[in-house]
Amino acid sequence: MDGRFSRTDIGDSPHRFEKTSFQKPTYCRFCSTLIWSMGKQAYQCLDCKYICHKKCYENVPNMCGLDLENLKRYKNPLFAYQQRHKSLPTILQPIRLEMINKAFANLKTTEEGADPRSSPSTDSPSLKEKKAKRNKSEDGVGMPFNVVHKTHIDFDLRWSGTEEASKQFELVTLIGRGAYSTVFRGLHKETLFELAIKVVPTQRDFTDTLQKEIEVLKKCNHPNIVSYYGTLTKGDEVWILMDYCGVGSVKDMMNITLDTLEEEQISHVCGETLKGLLYLHQHGFLHLDVKSANILLKSDGRVLLSDFGVSEKIQRGSMVMRPSDFVGSPLFMAPEVIQKENHTAKADIWSLGVTLIEMAEGRPPNNDITNMAALLDLPKRPPPRLRNARLWTPAFSDFLSKVFVKEPEQRPSAEDMLKHPFVDQAPGKDVLQSIIRNCLSMKARKAEKAREAKEAEKAKEAEKAKETEKAKES
Repeated sequence: MDGRFSRTDIGDSPHRFEKTSFQKPTYCRFCSTLIWSMGKQAYQCLDCKYICHKKCYENVPNMCGLDLENLKRYKNPLFAYQQRHKSLPTILQPIRLEMINKAFANLKTTEEGADPRSSPSTDSPSLKEKKAKRNKSEDGVGMPFNVVHKTHIDFDLRWSGTEEASKQFELVTLIGRGAYSTVFRGLHKETLFELAIKVVPTQRDFTDTLQKEIEVLKKCNHPNIVSYYGTLTKGDEVWILMDYCGVGSVKDMMNITLDTLEEEQISHVCGETLKGLLYLHQHGFLHLDVKSANILLKSDGRVLLSDFGVSEKIQRGSMVMRPSDFVGSPLFMAPEVIQKENHTAKADIWSLGVTLIEMAEGRPPNNDITNMAALLDLPKRPPPRLRNARLWTPAFSDFLSKVFVKEPEQRPSAEDMLKHPFVDQAPGKDVLQSIIRNCLSMKARKAEKAREAKEAEKAKEAEKAKETEKAKES
């Protein structure tokens, strides 16, 4: 055991790292790259099983807690917080800072006298009195060992505490409804942090889908994948806390603006989506429901993949065995998925191609299919293509011709397609600003009209109530 971190009694337990070797390749949770663990180059925490490279070892945030020896290197709690928790999500930062402040109080107590946890038999009466006075606040509450946590977040990002966790959040506005959930724009009351809250009823038969999405979100940390802030329960509902994307999905944006995307905008969204898919595939996940409705946009133009309810976990290089039912959205499915054959990460590449045509033309190809019999015949049709290829560059058409290869073994991977000129030469996120501004402006006008209509309805109801009251009096 390495011994850089040791267990101390300061609230959350710190990491206890030891050098470890693994039977098969795994991934560093700090830099998200592969660990081959040759020569025992990997480290793993005995408590939370956090795994990292030897080269990442010195930079790993001590998420389990902070031990006293490490705290001595910092001048004050804020400096320690800034150095060790820069990458922590905003919504979790106040809780972690509170823990660091308590750890510093513990450190100060320990430096001023003997360890408060030492054996009572070794203490003199005078020293006991001094420690008792020092470890009591003005109201007589012991500190910092008897602290009651108002909010607690465990290693699986489950929220709990002395009060109902859902009371810490406010459901502000409804964003949308899905097959098994309702999504709201939410607010963390203490920090005023905006986030999306997906409310899922646990009474319905969606347990597997819910668990699958949580497992994928919990294990992913990438700029192009929606961030996961945790889960809490309220009665018979589960609340999933995630990134809030003010623009909504690409499909929402097209519906609001009644416009499709320009080629430069499509190439940027395509490149960012491929980066997210590459991360998923490298970590053994298949999305299996790539479409414009599951590609979200933030107001600054960032592109995020979302909705992992039908995702599958596989070993690298292997495939999902023959499914018993259809997986994903019918018009976006790869031929091997429609035929219920074994499939790999290449299925997501086909779905991405269909999504690009949807962004260019407003609807996915083969939208004349309206029944199951026609869907089963879809793999026999020629590969999809743009209705009027002359309106688009040869690079776009060539990109589509490569992703629409029916044989999965010959279809390129996400890594291959990131090198294609259509994506490699794509502009930055600023190319989306014009359509994003237009979308947000239209959403604001629509919200204002809805507010005015609601106020008018209330005024009408109040006037009607007054008339009814006058009629009763007369």
